[in-house]
Amino acid sequence: MRLIITIIIIINHGDISLNVEAINKHIYTLCMCCSTVSIKHPLKYKLIKLAMSGVPLETIKGLLRLTVKRGIGLAVRDVTTSDPYIVVWHGDQKVRTAAVEKSVNPVWDEELTLYATEPIEPLKLKVYDSDMFFDDTMGDAEVDITPFMESVTNNEEPMVDGTVIAKVIPGRENCLIEESEIIWKDRKVTQNMCLRLRNVECGEIELMMQWIEVNAMRRTTTYP
Repeated sequence: MRLIITIIIIINHGDISLNVEAINKHIYTLCMCCSTVSIKHPLKYKLIKLAMSGVPLETIKGLLRLTVKRGIGLAVRDVTTSDPYIVVWHGDQKVRTAAVEKSVNPVWDEELTLYATEPIEPLKLKVYDSDMFFDDTMGDAEVDITPFMESVTNNEEPMVDGTVIAKVIPGRENCLIEESEIIWKDRKVTQNMCLRLRNVECGEIELMMQWIEVNAMRRTTTYP
């Protein structure tokens, strides 16, 4: 298998300089892409992609792994049903799920990964109906993740699995239907949420959010 490496020359105001660190990063990324790292180590692969997109890794507090579980009683947009998918925003990041065809009670069980930086910004999501020409909206929701991030900061290991770290009650700053517990589960700060969609006639979304510590991955994600 041939590996073709392109060396990038940085041109600045007429002066040509060789950015060795940039070259090392590109070589490393090309090598990683030629392996199975994206399958075996998806979170490390996420960090590599972030680094190569220009995001300074030292500014990343950690990763938010959002599991979009299911929708309940979503709005009908296609005569008798819908083909829903969800788009999630966190700051300038945007990720989305796949569309589930012909269901107002879709099950996604899909993991989406975002990175957390300062200042803390809310999670925003919007549900759409997938169509050939125009995707109709099916409601939106917002979650203030400040309590979650405070739980991460104040967390002191080790804790017994299932320990409740904090409780978040429904309020104007979130779309929670019921009280949500932030717990210690599988060595991760975890929060399960059920959100009521706004700006729509009906619909709920169930999510799970987990904190992924990146310090250990950052130590092992090194360049030649």
